[in-house]
Amino acid sequence: MAGLSSTFLQAIREELSCSICKELYTVPKVLPCQHTFCQDCLQKASEAGELFTCLTCDTEVDLTPERIKDLPDDRAVLAVCDRIRNQAKVLPQVKQEPDDNRDGNENKGDKSQAEREKSQAEHEKSQAEHEKSQAETFCETHSTENLGLYCIQCKLPVCTVCLDESHPGHRMVTFKKAVQDRKAAATTYVTRGEKLLEKQCDLIKGLRTAEATLQQQKLQISSSVCDAYRKMLSKLEEMKEEMLTEVREKHRQNMTAVVRARDPVLAQVAQLVITCGHVEEELKKQRAEFSLEENQLIQAVGSGTEGLSLQEPELVSLDAEVAHLLQYNSVYQCLTLTP
Repeated sequence: MAGLSSTFLQAIREELSCSICKELYTVPKVLPCQHTFCQDCLQKASEAGELFTCLTCDTEVDLTPERIKDLPDDRAVLAVCDRIRNQAKVLPQVKQEPDDNRDGNENKGDKSQAEREKSQAEHEKSQAEHEKSQAETFCETHSTENLGLYCIQCKLPVCTVCLDESHPGHRMVTFKKAVQDRKAAATTYVTRGEKLLEKQCDLIKGLRTAEATLQQQKLQISSSVCDAYRKMLSKLEEMKEEMLTEVREKHRQNMTAVVRARDPVLAQVAQLVITCGHVEEELKKQRAEFSLEENQLIQAVGSGTEGLSLQEPELVSLDAEVAHLLQYNSVYQCLTLTP
């Protein structure tokens, strides 16, 4: 991992860090909005008794200790974080190496050339001693013999005695050459791994950018929906007032027509009641000629009911004038045609 840039490692660490505590996830929990936070951080946030607002997308979530516990775990993230911790916190150490080097460069003026040369010599000496100790590994079977050879067929370090006893005819190389070949092959794969990690980091950055873009689109569309909703409510309110005004006007016209038709009838009824009363009084008298009241009654009712004016009022149909506005298509067209 030494070849990885601090920027790359920092990007990985940020991807694996909680947005609240800024540390590697401990027990990562996934919210309904698909963003992850530490369980302890969510528990502390829920103590305020208010809706929790996601720091990434501003989605509000009603959290309680029970609901937090029931949230799904992000097991993939947890596995990576645990591995980083088990490797003695590789990422933080590597990330800090450039800072340490810069500090050393800034303090060059405080060290003399002789001190730097001495430090370099001690380092080279320590490295040489380490390599020597690795090279002077003794055979487990023949304790006085060094493991100076490596059997390619058996993939085992051997001594010269083992060569004759257990590996006759096997292809051999020196142990030092085998170590060098192994390091060269491993270095090649490390380089490939670092390039793959860099591509994955670029993918993570791209996903971050896509997430931010999607969040911005969501905010814009939500705002547009709210604006359209307010406009529709305003238009519906106008339509409601227009329809109610029209209903009230048609109702007033109908009531006026009813009153106009009722008043003459009431007058005729009143006159008829009075006339019938007078005639009933006249019937008690003994005479052959018709009295004035009797003649008026005969004139009012005629031979049947033809003489009584019973004219139906002309009413306006509310269904024909207003009900069409209540149909869905009509309302929809009014809303969609609104500028």
